[in-house]
Amino acid sequence: MIEWFADKDLRRANELAKNYGHGRVTSDYKEIMDGVDAAIVALPNYLHARVSVDFLLKGVDVLCEKPIASNAFEASSVGDS
Repeated sequence: MIEWFADKDLRRANELAKNYGHGRVTSDYKEIMDGVDAAIVALPNYLHARVSVDFLLKGVDVLCEKPIASNAFEASSVGDS
């Protein structure tokens, strides 16, 4: 069951929750990282690696759209920060 919709645009997050039938919303995915079992990362490609790794480092299972990273450097260094 989807519990959260995270989007910088709260209007869009609220619309998704309404269309889905339920769910809470936030504009900052980091606020919910400790309270979810899994995350679906459906963002612009340049954000995939950062957000996916943030969740993975918290032990959260991630389903990410392709590509996980924009280039080899990003893929190998994103967890270093």
